[in-house]
Amino acid sequence: MNINRVIYIWIDIIIIILGCIVNGINNGNVFFCFDVFLAVLIIAIATFSIISIIAIVEIYPLISIMVQYNSGQSYGLLQLTSNSGMVALHYLEFGKIIMLGLITMLVFISSTNFLENEKTVFSRKIIVPISASKFISVVSVISVIIAFPKLPFIGYNSATRFQALLPGNAWNHLAIAAMLIAIVTHFDDSFLIKFNSFFVCFWFLSHYERVDISSFILGIVVIIVRRKKINVTFKQFTRVFLLLIFLIVILVFLGDVRQGVKSFSIPEVSKEIFVQKTATDIAYVFNISIDYALKYSLLLGKTYLTYFQEVIPLLHAKDAISSILSSCYPYPGGIFIFSEPFMNFSYAGVIGESVILLTILNCICKFKNMYSTFLYMFITTTVIRLLWYGLSFGFMAIFYFLPLLVLIITIFKKYSIENRVKLL
Repeated sequence: MNINRVIYIWIDIIIIILGCIVNGINNGNVFFCFDVFLAVLIIAIATFSIISIIAIVEIYPLISIMVQYNSGQSYGLLQLTSNSGMVALHYLEFGKIIMLGLITMLVFISSTNFLENEKTVFSRKIIVPISASKFISVVSVISVIIAFPKLPFIGYNSATRFQALLPGNAWNHLAIAAMLIAIVTHFDDSFLIKFNSFFVCFWFLSHYERVDISSFILGIVVIIVRRKKINVTFKQFTRVFLLLIFLIVILVFLGDVRQGVKSFSIPEVSKEIFVQKTATDIAYVFNISIDYALKYSLLLGKTYLTYFQEVIPLLHAKDAISSILSSCYPYPGGIFIFSEPFMNFSYAGVIGESVILLTILNCICKFKNMYSTFLYMFITTTVIRLLWYGLSFGFMAIFYFLPLLVLIITIFKKYSIENRVKLL
């Protein structure tokens, strides 16, 4: 057993003891401070990893709950339902659940070879013809236009937001998957791929689609750092932190623009960095998920059966978490990562699902084929969407789009007359 593993074991033991102490204090603000400490510790250990993104995405909505609890002012349904008494603010339970998720993740990465396996999958060499990458980048452009066919910056309408040119609501994921493959294969070798990649990013942002492109940028930074084997220093980490702040400002700006806000002030933007509207909506959704689990009987796995239906294109499952919540509460959309396990199995579900999902990710890293490599990278670049809007949002890409793109590459490999080019 190496010295690092021994250190990690002692860190785990100390964290678990501190967690028990914090749980005994039973104070929401104490949970919040401990959760932030856990997130920072995980990021320091994992550095450039999907784990760091997950920690950020899990802790961010908790800030909105904390501000609402201490000031009575946040945003939207969270503020309205809490202040009016329509829905109790479950600040204590929220903090406790986040703590369980983060501690489970910390123990998992420190007791397994997950981080080393992840480095391997990010740095893995893949042989892809440049013609295939160019073609796939064109697929990305076509897909994003199908997903959002209106001209850029012509206004936002939530009723027509997802009216695509063709049936289905996952064209944006095909665009992300295709753009990802084109970038990690031959971005440096082709002007067409560069142009198409920037066009797809522009098209997302110009249609006020913030979550997909923010998640993609964070994920691609992690992938590039690992693939290029860039030395991780405090300076590099600071740059990524500033990039994160910049992305949040972009989220705030686009969110205000699409809601018709025409004047901006530094104090208001600064406030919205911490109480970001999308994150606040997700905090509200998790709050009503906790409320449902405490008021009604646990679902005991009922909603997980709908995953089999969600895999089938154009089929919507009536017993999905979103349908259950929307029938009982005002519902803005979205599903926080811990909503489903808590509504089904309470606190045990949070720990269980965390272990299962991390184990699945670790297993994906161990497979050395092209599909599993692109699959892990895709999850890394869509983690915000998956953790805030439900795991089923990735099903179309995982079961249909990625296999299709790998098939396209295979065909190009077989019939292309160009020499195969190894990735850097």
